[in-house]
Formats: sequence, structure tokens, C-alpha cells
Amino acid sequence: MKLVLHIIRKDFRHLRFIFGTWCALVILTGAWNAHWGRLKENPEYSHHFWSFVLEVAMVELLLRAAVVSKLIHSDSAVGSTAFWLSRPIPKTNLLASKAIFLAVLVVLPVAIVESEFGTLLSDTPPQFLEALLSSMAYISVFTLMAALTRNLVGMATLAAIVFGAIWLFFSGLILLNRWYSEHGRTGWDLSGEWLWLFLVVACGAVTWHQYLTRRTGRSRVLAFFGIPIVILVLSGPWF
Repeated sequence: MKLVLHIIRKDFRHLRFIFGTWCALVILTGAWNAHWGRLKENPEYSHHFWSFVLEVAMVELLLRAAVVSKLIHSDSAVGSTAFWLSRPIPKTNLLASKAIFLAVLVVLPVAIVESEFGTLLSDTPPQFLEALLSSMAYISVFTLMAALTRNLVGMATLAAIVFGAIWLFFSGLILLNRWYSEHGRTGWDLSGEWLWLFLVVACGAVTWHQYLTRRTGRSRVLAFFGIPIVILVLSGPWF
């Protein structure tokens, strides 16, 4: 446990400037979300303010991804040149330190702010557990992409490919569901909290596999084929 805390302190010192900037942006985004809720009934200001808050929220999400990138890539799990390979740092301790840092210092603050002030996508603040699950899902996806790449550029490239593939995947799934619904058959609706929970479990499992085995090729296969196939099986119109 002492080694885990040592790594967490090292990561916090390494990330303190970008982490502090991100924390301030999270608080400001929450406050602006609360103010946006009061402006919704005023069409004169609501449209421009909504566009502004949306832009800030996107910047916050990108900065959150950058925090995850710097945290994971500081001790990269890809390749054979990472410094911790030649140090007595057990794989489980390294993984535990990253998980605790993200859970306590990234996931929890976002969930608290969203449950108190709400988000742009909801009229009322979500319950704490709902906000916590949503925050965990975002971080799980970011962590998985960082664990499978060497740096922020690689992570951004991978994210573009993944989100493009996801868009095509769900576009095809919507068309397939529409075709089946015309024939009186519907699929299992995997949405909302269930989708968040699945992403947390699936991305967490692949990240765990990558850290403990360092078999990047197999981890990428699990991430890019295994997870979409399971989503397709669960949400497809097969019943």
C-alpha cells in the first residue's frame, strides 16, 4: 500500500497544473449549468448561453481526457521501454495506483458536481449514483484508449477511429432495428444506466488485461471487436 500511495503522490505532483486547471473548469461548468437551468425560460439569452456552456463542457471533457492521458502515459503499458519494467513495481500496484487516482480525484468530483448542479442534457440534476456511473463510464473509455497507446497523439488518433466506428456501428444497428420493427420484432434496449454499467465493466476488464499481461495486440482485439460484438448481441433485434 505504501508503494501505491507513493505512485499516487508522484502522479499528483506530475499532473498538478493540468489537474488544477481541470478542477476549476469542472466547478465553473457546474455553476454555469445551474445558471443555464434558470435561463431556459428566457429565450432572449438562453440560446447564446447554451452554446457557450456547451463549448465549455466540451473543453472540460477534452481536458479530462488529457488528464487521463498524462496519468496513464506517464507509466505506459504499451511497448517495452517503460521505466517501471526495470523497477520493482508490481503490475497490480501500478494498476491500483492509477485506479485509485482516477476514482478519488477524477470520477468522484465530476459525479458530485453533476449531482448538485445537473448537466446540459437533463432538466434536473441526476441522482448521485447515476452521475457516478456516467462519470465512471467516461473515465473507463478514456483509460482504455490511453492504456492501448503510447502518448496523447496516439490516444487522439485511436479515439477518432473508435468514435467513427461507433457512429457507423450504431447507424447500422438503428437501420437494422427499424427493419426488424417493421416485421413486428424488437431487440433488447441496452440504453441509459445499463449501457454505462456495461462500458465500465467491459473497458475495465480490458484495461486490467492490458496492465497484467501487456499483450497489446490481444487487448486491442478485445476492445475493438469483443466489446462491439457484445453490445450488438445485447441490443440487436434478435428476439
